[in-house]
Amino acid sequence: MINVVMIARNRPNLTRQAVVSLYSHTSPGSFNLTLVDDQSDDLIEVESPNACVLRIGRSNGVVSKIKNLGVYWSEHYFGRGQFLYMSDNDVYFQPNWFDHLIHAGIHHGTEYRLIGGQNHPFHQPVGRQDALSTILSIPIREYGAVAGTSWLMNWDTWDKYGPLEESGAPGVGQSEDHAFCQKIRADGYKVGAVWPHVVIDTGITQTDGQLSPGHEHKKRVEGVVYE
Repeated sequence: MINVVMIARNRPNLTRQAVVSLYSHTSPGSFNLTLVDDQSDDLIEVESPNACVLRIGRSNGVVSKIKNLGVYWSEHYFGRGQFLYMSDNDVYFQPNWFDHLIHAGIHHGTEYRLIGGQNHPFHQPVGRQDALSTILSIPIREYGAVAGTSWLMNWDTWDKYGPLEESGAPGVGQSEDHAFCQKIRADGYKVGAVWPHVVIDTGITQTDGQLSPGHEHKKRVEGVVYE
């Protein structure tokens, strides 16, 4: 069981796609979902016994604050599962994403304290690639930082290095993401992402309608909606 915390603001098509792909490609009973709706223009609903929707106000778009509230509420409402998974709403969960990330967490959790299902094209791998397992044959790549779209961690990692620093920069995830990763790396641990990526970044624009940094480098997958 893992606690999935997803944050959303507008872009209802992407939110709907993220939630549908999560439920379609994840084994029932293996996760709970806390969806944090940050003042979206249209109300978001998820009708499932293993999901709750938290609507917040006056966040001023500070991403780290929204994520911190989501983690707090997820633990309060569902308790703690084995892992904590943090996600934005502009993602598409590919088949078997859950198995790949969980295997990465189990096999590399003592060395990699933060593992992404994907990573931003601006973040380049560092160091070597570590074989995940001979059965899955999926490597995990070490990065200097892991972008905020997709994180898997043990609760011990959150307890020691969280909550995220509330930088006060609306709509900008790089600062708190980078600070979180660097605190982990400063203790001698690694952050990384499975490869090939098992979670697709579908965000071409930001919530304010501006083109997102690095959008031209994102690979398109047929049948997946991008906005």
